[in-house]
Amino acid sequence: MDKVNLEVELDALKNQKPDTSAVDTLKAELEALKTKHAEELEAIQAASHKSTSNLDALTKDHEAKTAELETLKEQLSEAREDAAIAKKELEAINNDVDAKMKSHEADYKDMHDTLSHLVEEQRQKVEAAEKQAADLKEKHDTLSNLVEQHRQKVEVAEKEAANVKSRFAEMEAQLKVKDAEIAEAKAQATFATKPKSGLAASRFAGAEDSTDAESELPASEDITV
Repeated sequence: MDKVNLEVELDALKNQKPDTSAVDTLKAELEALKTKHAEELEAIQAASHKSTSNLDALTKDHEAKTAELETLKEQLSEAREDAAIAKKELEAINNDVDAKMKSHEADYKDMHDTLSHLVEEQRQKVEAAEKQAADLKEKHDTLSNLVEQHRQKVEVAEKEAANVKSRFAEMEAQLKVKDAEIAEAKAQATFATKPKSGLAASRFAGAEDSTDAESELPASEDITV
């Protein structure tokens, strides 16, 4: 705007009478303006150049960032694809794990039922064995009592047999004594029964009868005892 106004004023002055001082002043001002304008233009151009350089740098940086962003987008897309694949694999693994868990649970239940059945059978066997052991112990105690009673009876019988044997031996000894006494009595009787003459025969007859009666009576009493 200043340049336009000055040119208008310059044209007006040209139509007037020449005044060099004013013209010189205007020329000086115009030169100053031109210099200032040139400096400002140079500064603007320099700034524009700098801005252009900065813009180029920013453009390159933007392009680099854009390329990096595209790379990141590609990586993100690949990561999403990998995540989708991993998700599918994880779902497959989870399904497999669930199936295996169900299978293991079924196997565990079967094994638990089998073991419970075996434990119950073993418990019943143990109870039966304990009952048999108790029965056997009772029978053993009964047999032990019977054996002890039999042993006591045998001891009593042996004592009785020993007593009987002792009495039998004693009776045999008494019989032997009696046999000896009888033999002696018979010998005496035989001697006494020889014929005697006169008074001796009549005197010893009564004594012989009396002796035979006495020898037979004790023998019969001993045998009865």
